[in-house]
Amino acid sequence: MKKLKYSLALLVLIAAFTLAQVFKWVDEKGNVHFGDKPPEKAGVEELVLPEGPSQEEIEAAEEALRERLESRESRDKSQADVERERWSEDYAEGLRTEERFQRCVEARYQVIVLERRGRAFKLGPDWTRHYLENADRPAEIARLENLVDDYCDTDDRSVKKQNERLLELKDALSIRCIAARERLQKSRDPQAGIDARQVREAQEYIELKCPDTKLHDLWIADWKFVR
Repeated sequence: MKKLKYSLALLVLIAAFTLAQVFKWVDEKGNVHFGDKPPEKAGVEELVLPEGPSQEEIEAAEEALRERLESRESRDKSQADVERERWSEDYAEGLRTEERFQRCVEARYQVIVLERRGRAFKLGPDWTRHYLENADRPAEIARLENLVDDYCDTDDRSVKKQNERLLELKDALSIRCIAARERLQKSRDPQAGIDARQVREAQEYIELKCPDTKLHDLWIADWKFVR
């Protein structure tokens, strides 16, 4: 597009100085006319036009126009780079903020789980349960509380948002949701003896009750057994 503008501008510039021979005449009604083909019987006056530009002048005009277009293109590119960099920084900052918030909620949730006197476990990549030993519980709680201090904002608006996310995490990590997900995982093994009806029930329960979330590397409360 810019090359087209450049070519058109150059043609106009050259055409302004390279017009054909022009005559002036007056018809029988007294009207003045200009053109390159006057009537034979008209009183004709030849107009003297300025000479066209030299080759050097044409090349100078061409170079000046090229520099102007390149300067405009450079300014446009610089502005686009600034806008792109600003957008990238804002996007990255948004990701960092969301990550801090997620780490805050996960740490708070795990503190709640471990402060209760029930068993807690983490799911391994192969869906095996790794239980926390009672002797290790105080140190783990202290570690998580440090994460809460590092990642959690304490203003009312932030705390309200954290509490809303905690409720979602509580649903996603409920023992019934974990059991349903484990059933689906085990159904891949033909020797597990899980039939199609059980798989369907597990899928329906997850869709209705279990928001999708990160399951691994989080302490999860186990069943409570009551005698």
